[in-house]
Amino acid sequence: MNTYTKFDKLFILLLLTLVAVFGLLFLRIIPPFQSPDEFDHVKRAYMLSRGVFFLETRKGESTGGMVDTALLNFMEKFTNLPFKPLNKINREETSSASTIRWSGLETYSTAPGTGYYFPLIYTPQAIGLFVGRTLNLTVYSSYQLARTCNIAVSLALLWIAFSYWPCSPLLAALLILPMSLFQLTSACIDYTSISLTALLISIFLYISDSAKDEKEKLFYIMTFLISVISSCRLQMLPVFALVIMSCFNPFRWRKMLFGFFSLVGVLYWTLYSIVNTADLRVSQDASKVDIIFFYLNNPVKFIAVLCNTLSSRELISWYTSGLLGRLGWLDIAFSDSQYIFLLICLSLTIVLSISIKTFASMKIERFLILLASIVSIFIVFASMLIGWSKHPAQIISGVQGRYFTLPFILFSFSISSTWKGHDSIYRRIGLSLNAVFIIFAALVMPIAIIYRYYLG
Repeated sequence: MNTYTKFDKLFILLLLTLVAVFGLLFLRIIPPFQSPDEFDHVKRAYMLSRGVFFLETRKGESTGGMVDTALLNFMEKFTNLPFKPLNKINREETSSASTIRWSGLETYSTAPGTGYYFPLIYTPQAIGLFVGRTLNLTVYSSYQLARTCNIAVSLALLWIAFSYWPCSPLLAALLILPMSLFQLTSACIDYTSISLTALLISIFLYISDSAKDEKEKLFYIMTFLISVISSCRLQMLPVFALVIMSCFNPFRWRKMLFGFFSLVGVLYWTLYSIVNTADLRVSQDASKVDIIFFYLNNPVKFIAVLCNTLSSRELISWYTSGLLGRLGWLDIAFSDSQYIFLLICLSLTIVLSISIKTFASMKIERFLILLASIVSIFIVFASMLIGWSKHPAQIISGVQGRYFTLPFILFSFSISSTWKGHDSIYRRIGLSLNAVFIIFAALVMPIAIIYRYYLG
């Protein structure tokens, strides 16, 4: 049975406090809509705040829905920043944008990037926008409230997760990577997805290691969380293997049925979204369904495309920098030496986290988590091959390093010790490496963000 020391509790409290501080700091200095596709994510959250679950597709246009014209006008003030690293914040435009108020008039606007995501995950942002609109706040204040709600919910989920299972330095490192902290302050779903993943795996390990009576209730919560995350992050679908295992611990038919119908629901949503989402940003010579069947009938071609992609040093470097921190609309990059430094620190944390003893103590559970993390990476490439790459493809396009954060979260739970006994030299080094990431976030990130948006 897993237990906590005072040091464990202090470490978790300090970690979440620092994440909150960074979140509030970056909330002030990062301009609106500076995460990839954040315009579409905010539109999706607005639609949910109006009770709209399903998007629509109009003839000749990408999938979208009805959005308040004031919100669209507010967004327009910041469209000159993405992909234009020489453009800076215009004080007059920003001041003008901050006075825009909700109009109550709606018009159709496309949001194809969110058509595949089950909207429930946008609840924190939707609450912020709803409250802001109800209190007659400006659009800017409502948007900031949506970002704040997203931060608060993400931290709450992590707090609950760590109440079931301790946080290892490897998991902590992933939570405070520059890429993760930047996404924390956006109105996107990245950090919420990270927190949900940490929570559902923590619950799984807890019920696998526990003999307490609440195990069955926690099973239903875990299955629900897996359904939510896998319906908007398809690469998390392999985590349903944990549901199957938990059905036999102990076996209950009602658990099996709940897990089965949850999986069917996720698969139905996935198929529904593939068929009904039109994304005219991508030019493909075949429908997504046709592409899926093409590679199912020709698996060797999928392997060939995947090998071509993974054999590219440039792409591997791109994925690595994206995982560590390629910020904004991928237009805020650190120096090569800084990326190498971060990679060395993360690699050392991984090596120090490996615990054969811990893995052996729950070898089946941890092996399933490890397997899910590996399969998850393949699904990332497969989904981008189907949804974003030209057909037939030579390489897989559109993959970003941050897409591998969730597989790495799974990986951290599969190999990491709980780091009991804070006198351990390994733990001291691991915590020291965490401190390095914190110092980097405190000193390097703000300079890079300020220079990108305000100076130069």
